[in-house]
Amino acid sequence: MTRQLDPNFNLFDDWILRLKKGRKINAFNNLHVSFVPLNSLIKTLGFATKNQWNGIIHLSGSENMSYHEIANIMVNKLNINKDLIISSTGVSDVLGFFNVKTALKYQN
Repeated sequence: MTRQLDPNFNLFDDWILRLKKGRKINAFNNLHVSFVPLNSLIKTLGFATKNQWNGIIHLSGSENMSYHEIANIMVNKLNINKDLIISSTGVSDVLGFFNVKTALKYQN
């Protein structure tokens, strides 16, 4: 399954607060997410359980967006200067996978 937002993932809330204060944010241009609405996840898991699916099930959202693209959507919606977005490159972990938490450690 692609990334699910949980209450402990407050990156976007932090971005909004920083942007509203006129502070810059770093947004990765090479790390992508494809969000799955929670309602869709619950329905799919319920259906899979009820119908006794087995094996690997891949569930993904309809759009794949970089964090940079998400930041641009935010500044447009909030009517904030897009020059506050710093486009940066995320860092891959030892296995070669891009990991947001690992990459966030390397932000200024």
